[in-house]
Amino acid sequence: MKSDLYSSADIVVLPTKAKFFGLVIAAALSHGISVVTTRNAPRSGLSDHRCGRWLDLETEALDRTLVEATALQRSALRDMGERGWSWMESDFGWQSVDEKIMSNYESVASGSAPPDARRLD
Repeated sequence: MKSDLYSSADIVVLPTKAKFFGLVIAAALSHGISVVTTRNAPRSGLSDHRCGRWLDLETEALDRTLVEATALQRSALRDMGERGWSWMESDFGWQSVDEKIMSNYESVASGSAPPDARRLD
């Protein structure tokens, strides 16, 4: 059911004041749907991967972006969505996660610090 909703969308818009992981954004991108969200959501990669817009939480910026996005042809939105899907697959897909986990285990087994280790003091 949720998958049907994503699949029927041309774009997902999530203006937010809260900082969170952004599962809605990841889900939309995983369905090949481009996204517009605010900088309070941790998805700067939207711009880097050209699969959506990541903007300040300002009415004018959101209005301007929505006018621009709704003026795009569906094929352009689909292209953005496909780039988003590719990004999610390459950074968060099973193969990528598996490689990161194995790299961390191999580092620990060899006595060195895992590549993704962060010190929490």
